[in-house]
Amino acid sequence: MIRQTSILLALCITLTLPTICHANSHSSLAFEFWQIIETNEMSLKDIIDTPDKNWTHLKKGVTQTYFLDQDYWKAAQGSTMWIKIKIPRRIDSNRVWLELVPNVGLDGQLAILENDHWRWNMPVGRQNNDNDILPATFLTFIIDNPRDHKIAYLKLQTSQVFHFNIQVKSEELQLNSLLKDHLFNGFILGFLLLAMIYNLAIGISAGEKMYLYYAFYVFCTGLYILVICGYPRLIFPEWGGDSIFSHLTALLAIFGATAFIRELLETANSTPKTDLILRAQQIIIFVSIILIGIVSDTSAYALVESMGVITPIILFLAGISAYRNNHPLAIYFLFSWSLFLLSATIWVWMWLGIIAADLNILRLLLLGCLIEVVLLSFVLGFRYSFLKKQTESLSDAKLKYQILSETDYLTGIFNRRGFIQQVDNLICSDRTRCVWLSIDIDHFKNFNDQYGHISGDKLLTEFGNMLAIKVRREDLAAKLIDPEQKSSYRRGVAGRVGGEEFAVFLINCSLPQARLYAERLLRDFEKIKIKHTNDTEVGTTISIGAALLTPHDTIETVWKRADRLLYNAKKQGRNRVIQEKETS
Repeated sequence: MIRQTSILLALCITLTLPTICHANSHSSLAFEFWQIIETNEMSLKDIIDTPDKNWTHLKKGVTQTYFLDQDYWKAAQGSTMWIKIKIPRRIDSNRVWLELVPNVGLDGQLAILENDHWRWNMPVGRQNNDNDILPATFLTFIIDNPRDHKIAYLKLQTSQVFHFNIQVKSEELQLNSLLKDHLFNGFILGFLLLAMIYNLAIGISAGEKMYLYYAFYVFCTGLYILVICGYPRLIFPEWGGDSIFSHLTALLAIFGATAFIRELLETANSTPKTDLILRAQQIIIFVSIILIGIVSDTSAYALVESMGVITPIILFLAGISAYRNNHPLAIYFLFSWSLFLLSATIWVWMWLGIIAADLNILRLLLLGCLIEVVLLSFVLGFRYSFLKKQTESLSDAKLKYQILSETDYLTGIFNRRGFIQQVDNLICSDRTRCVWLSIDIDHFKNFNDQYGHISGDKLLTEFGNMLAIKVRREDLAAKLIDPEQKSSYRRGVAGRVGGEEFAVFLINCSLPQARLYAERLLRDFEKIKIKHTNDTEVGTTISIGAALLTPHDTIETVWKRADRLLYNAKKQGRNRVIQEKETS
């Protein structure tokens, strides 16, 4: 398992690392950016006339907002951010792309001067031209013939925060980047889909809630990845700065993780106090899901960010608590969750403005999700395989015990308990023409006294082997043939019900057929010879009583009648079959 996990992780990192390390190439185009955040609904003319000293320079196109700054919270309160863009004259490309990443809650327009008139351009996906087919998932604008322009302005709104990185690329570079990003995201999402289907199938087939919870968690994680990668913009171009999708999917993923981890670590039994905290956390998350559609954007954003910071830490502490209580899966959970927690922490730090916005941080989060799902899927797969083998072993042991408890150790056929159980099952399924044969070995006590118990045991063993053969379907079908009816018996069961007492139960067998079968037993038993001292061979005979099962009979009543007939056979000289008279 460890070797397979290592190979798969190495493959994942090999496939994803080139994309993560792919540099953001905008500095070569020498664009410069300044920002200003205003709350007075200034017009474009007012913005153009704003003195340079009021603008904040953006180094490398990265916004400078921190969660303790006042401007940080202005965004979700309806403020507008203006970005002034200085376009260099020396540009080789006839078209450049402005992409704002990785903030998916942004929406806005681009104002550019053409023929002495300022014209507003809509972002890619909301333009009525051929650019609509280009799969740009973040807020992206196109500037045609950039050498003909000096200045452009971006007017931005958001329901989250203004924290992003402006990437300027040539058309060729943009298309290559889109291809790599979509392939990378598709690889991550494809694996999550496989993990979800795999665990969902196990959960349904095995009835294990843990796998169903994990499938739900993976599903919610996949939805969150779809949102933060900007894919809803392809389907809902007007969605723009609405953050309800990202808030909802984030809370659903946190809720799914809590439910899964409670089940994985069995906190209800192993750590009741921790489980109480996790249950309270689930209630809070559920209430938060309702509240995000009611409260203001600022409150919703603060609520989701708080849950995103606190919940993973609580789940990690729950894993530590389970590890201290010697839970077998706690160490695997802690290892995989630690890797995910590292990438998620960096992601949250970026949103809080602690570190600069960068698309590579999004890729790092996706890679952390992939590694976590890979590791936990292997752990759950190993657990399922182990439990399946354990269940099969227990089933085999139970079957062996049942066989031993119902089998006579000496003769190898059913003992009294097993025989009665088998007959009861046969009677319940079919009572048509059933015959009970009570069989007793003649003078068996004298045989033991004269030749010894070892010889007596050998005689019982040989008779048991013979009965086991005589009740086989092919043997009965071949020998229980009624010359007149041309019908054959198909089922029978034999058992040792006492010391030298045996019984055979026949189904679909008339009394004449049963008598034919019993007389063959008499002749075949006479042929059984046990070697004694001086190579002498000794044997004895059997007596048989045959009773037909009536519609009102029970096992006890038909057995008693067969025993009485057996007693009559012994009184009449033994080595014979006595059957009851058939009623018309």
